[in-house]
Amino acid sequence: MKTEQRKILALTGRRDLLSDGVWDYCSRLSGALCSHGFETELIEAGWEQAGWLSAFRSLRSKLSGMRHEWVLMQYTAMAWSRRGFPFGALAIAWAAKNTGTRLAVVFHEFRGFRAPGIWARFRFACQQWVIHRLYALAGVGIFTVPVATVSWLSLNDAKACFIPIGSNIPESTTPLNREAFVASPKTVAVFGVTNLGRSAWEVEEIAATICYAQRSVPHLRLIVFGRGAIEARSLLETALADSGAELSILGVLAAEEITRILSEADALLYVRDVLTPQHGSALAAVACGLPLVAYGDEATSFPLSEAGTILAPPGDREALGCALGRVLTDDLLWNSLHQRSLSTYKKYFAWEEIARKYCATLQATTLAQSAGPLVDPALKGLGSASYRMTAHAAKENFRPGGASDAR
Repeated sequence: MKTEQRKILALTGRRDLLSDGVWDYCSRLSGALCSHGFETELIEAGWEQAGWLSAFRSLRSKLSGMRHEWVLMQYTAMAWSRRGFPFGALAIAWAAKNTGTRLAVVFHEFRGFRAPGIWARFRFACQQWVIHRLYALAGVGIFTVPVATVSWLSLNDAKACFIPIGSNIPESTTPLNREAFVASPKTVAVFGVTNLGRSAWEVEEIAATICYAQRSVPHLRLIVFGRGAIEARSLLETALADSGAELSILGVLAAEEITRILSEADALLYVRDVLTPQHGSALAAVACGLPLVAYGDEATSFPLSEAGTILAPPGDREALGCALGRVLTDDLLWNSLHQRSLSTYKKYFAWEEIARKYCATLQATTLAQSAGPLVDPALKGLGSASYRMTAHAAKENFRPGGASDAR
């Protein structure tokens, strides 16, 4: 006899039709939860097209007419506001909870967006306030970074849970042996360039790292793709004009094509930020078993730091370039990093594992039996107060007033 599936409503804010990582995340999660007895309906709140009042009424009507056990509300500031003041998210969250449906908020951003200026500071304060109120409304707060790195949470907060995000591209987990490759030039991939007044800075980081790496790898190919790549073309061509590196620039690609490119590359270079587990472009490399070279530290970057990742101190371009050179020239190191990425992906980032954590978390919340943080036992004890302070200090010293933590 077929068991009736339990219903979940995955709710997103404004959807980016070009490339929306949160929407893709919900789609992949929906498929993974199906085998665990959950039927997930994915909807966009629709506030931008129909207005807030209509979105409010539509959600109440849907939740009143169909029996959903949970609403999984996805939070990023810009998904719930055109200008970064996401107060409407609170009204939608209240509407969901007021129907009697259990509310979980998935925080793809766990703090406000920092930028210089009085208006930006006011916006940051508003975003912080909204995040705290959403957390208070939620039955459980699901964070895409370890709870210990969220400075405004207590370490023993029973309502906070860390569940890593998964890759939004098809995985490529067939083990490889570097000795089987005869590749010249070596290929370095860069997945995405931030387009928020940071393009010039990121291009400088990329060019400097490539130049350092070329001291040990004279024949090198750089392929830059994803959002912001086409817009940064002139900057990239100018910065790398005298480097001797072969440059290939692509735009937004289909998921299958991204998998192919990463599977054929020798390393992924990540300079957009200090590495954290909420960045989908870095996870894509792990899903393909590709070694990853990035700025970061063991605390901030966990569990990506367990993958085939070489981390350089934030802002140290020479260290980053030397790390990239080692990955490209040392076959034994490359094979070791490749195996670590495959193992870490299976342990933390495979969608089946993510779905399992969701089921355990929602079940524990429903039964009200949690006596501590709602995290998988393997993810408990992620740090102390000093761990937390170190993670945030490293990030803010490296990139004051930088881009948001959104994927």
